[in-house]
Amino acid sequence: RDGTISLDEARTAAGKKFTALDTDHEGTLDVRELMGTLNPGAVKQADKDNDGTLSQAEYLAVVETRFKEADTNHDGTLDLQELKTPRGQALLRLLQY
Repeated sequence: RDGTISLDEARTAAGKKFTALDTDHEGTLDVRELMGTLNPGAVKQADKDNDGTLSQAEYLAVVETRFKEADTNHDGTLDLQELKTPRGQALLRLLQY
């Protein structure tokens, strides 16, 4: 409640979003489940094992990458100004449901 988001807080929120998106409870997310969160090209890039779905680990790897891209001052947290940027908004799509 300090007005910033840390990477740990982002991971926690992303884990909850992953669970909410996993409507078939298979433990992975396919392109259909990720609609509105990640575009098909981003899914393909994040799918390291090329199985057509994202595991929670693959999803969290995207979250970490986007967090680091949004953290323009490299202080390990994201403030409101950073979250309002296009990179911050891309991260928020992975966290909010």
